[in-house]
Amino acid sequence: MNKFNFYFFSLIIMGTTAMTSCQDNGQVEIEKKKTETTAATPTDIIEYERKLEDLARYMGEVFKDPDARKELFGFAELKGNAGEVQYNLRRLFEEKTDPVSRKQSAIVQAFNRNASNSRVASEASINIDSLKSFINQHDISIIAPYLAETFDPDSIKELTVSWWTEEMEIEGLKKDPNWKGETPAIKFKIEEKEKEATIGNNQEQIGINNQIEYIIINDNYAYENPTIIFGQFDEPNYYRDTLHSPDYSSTYRDIDCRKIPEDKTVKLKMPKLRLHHNTRNWPNSNRLFIFAITGDYSIDRNGITNLHQNIDFPWGNEKGFKVSRFSVRKGKWVNSGISYLKQNWKRSQPDLRIMVAARKDGTGDIDYTGNISIDTNGDFHTDTSAKFSLKTKKHAYMLFNVIFDRCAVMAENGSDGVYGLMDGHHIYHFNGFSFYLAPEISE
Repeated sequence: MNKFNFYFFSLIIMGTTAMTSCQDNGQVEIEKKKTETTAATPTDIIEYERKLEDLARYMGEVFKDPDARKELFGFAELKGNAGEVQYNLRRLFEEKTDPVSRKQSAIVQAFNRNASNSRVASEASINIDSLKSFINQHDISIIAPYLAETFDPDSIKELTVSWWTEEMEIEGLKKDPNWKGETPAIKFKIEEKEKEATIGNNQEQIGINNQIEYIIINDNYAYENPTIIFGQFDEPNYYRDTLHSPDYSSTYRDIDCRKIPEDKTVKLKMPKLRLHHNTRNWPNSNRLFIFAITGDYSIDRNGITNLHQNIDFPWGNEKGFKVSRFSVRKGKWVNSGISYLKQNWKRSQPDLRIMVAARKDGTGDIDYTGNISIDTNGDFHTDTSAKFSLKTKKHAYMLFNVIFDRCAVMAENGSDGVYGLMDGHHIYHFNGFSFYLAPEISE
């Protein structure tokens, strides 16, 4: 059996811990012992993780309420969440409204109601007002990979509550560069009783000096067990409507670019994509950025040709596009949400450089300079090029950086290549990222 040697700051809350056993599904039982904390650990990190654990333990009681669980599962319907449960708790407590139903938040109600009778709230280390301040100060969110895609809110018997900090990520990668992510957690039983019995009444008190079963979980564990995680996570661009599939009508046949009249517009789409592996460690969501780069030229009044770059950001230039861990695990093709990769792919632009980057925790920015071809004569031959420079501060790394020839893309549009066809289009695959391009010729 595997041995986990990773040391979590967050498990120092009531003293250092000793790991006692490991199971093949990634679960490690931990016995908490009352010893002195490690002096080398920064005090602010210890305090932050102590409060994060307190919040997680309290919220474990909150989600025994069936209405609160139903609201939690509903977060997966928010556009931008890619079918995954995620929401910002600061926003939820400020607005006090379920973002999906637009009704009063059942989670906020259960949170406040539990303050008087929760077994966790009775502990000396947990103060409800302090928890609210902590949520606001640190912009705490909840995320739950696999929860809504795999489980039903009314049938789960147990809920695992976990917490994550960036320090866990840093320490894990120091020990093992191939580390895939693990987080500490606690299990909560979901009582099959009336609401009044599920918020702490008549249950055994668990004080701060009592032993609690702590486990360490990972991606595989969460896929098999209902799990929620608290921490500071990238917040999607939330919309108050549900997921939908855009209209991706396009031309399915192979196209001879030389036969396209100059007065026609070639629009290029990337309707769907498939991510073959997670680009971030557990429990974070996969966040992707795409850059579509072409060159162009203009002639001024003096007849001088000026060259310049065109850089488009189809997924925006801030939060990136989210692909859920469930979609990766299941090998799902997902809608890209991109209306057009290029609104007008001109004859004068023989090359399109597509760069896809993935969010990475910690440091790492994109700084790339290159050249992009231009055809100023309209004879389907490159006669010059423009220099371009792309710099971003996204903590991301490059998945791939590939030049696509305009005529070649259209010529193989409906051809079955090495990776086959998707929706009648040629599939491209680079570094664990599959997609297809769909040209549309219009007036």
